[in-house]
Amino acid sequence: MYDFKKLEWCKDYVKQLRDIELAKFDQVCGHILDYMEQHTKMSKEEIEKAKENTKARGKGDATLKEKLILNEKTKDLMFGVWANVQGKSVMHQKISFGNYECALPMKQATTQLIFRCLWTSYDYISAQKI
Repeated sequence: MYDFKKLEWCKDYVKQLRDIELAKFDQVCGHILDYMEQHTKMSKEEIEKAKENTKARGKGDATLKEKLILNEKTKDLMFGVWANVQGKSVMHQKISFGNYECALPMKQATTQLIFRCLWTSYDYISAQKI
């Protein structure tokens, strides 16, 4: 027979861990957004290469990357941020975070937006949602 007091303690502990994870996740994402220009600034070599291939670039700031992709993964944690920095069309492009993949709806394909992903191996709720 289950000891419901122990079960409640465990649920409370898991909730506290999730709250800490989400707070840290929000802090990291906020920092990335505050310094977005530094994360998307192209190097001199990348700018020169982009100038050579003007067809691929089209309109937009030629000194900024079109997308930002940051992924970190360990055995128990996966964190990712993907951004369509310049709002270029990404209608047929897949957005990948580890084993998970998604695509933008057609209405948002040319919108400046950011996806973020946080996955933990010990979160039994995420597996049920997937």
